Amino acid sequence: MTQRITVVHEAPADFVTATELADRALVDAVSWLDSDQLPHQREWVGATPTGERLLWKKIPGLGRSD
Repeated sequence: MTQRITVVHEAPADFVTATELADRALVDAVSWLDSDQLPHQREWVGATPTGERLLWKKIPGLGRSD
């Protein structure tokens, strides 16, 4: 089963940096996981359901929205 992981970021470069570092950490920490399996084991989410980037400054508003 694929795990969805949300990445809160300000710029596209932040998203790329965070996900690449996390991928390295996952491969290093999980003995049976290699980089070829990553796309089948996790999915990075960097946007809201409406397609907007998930920005730090928008988090408080998301908590109050209906």
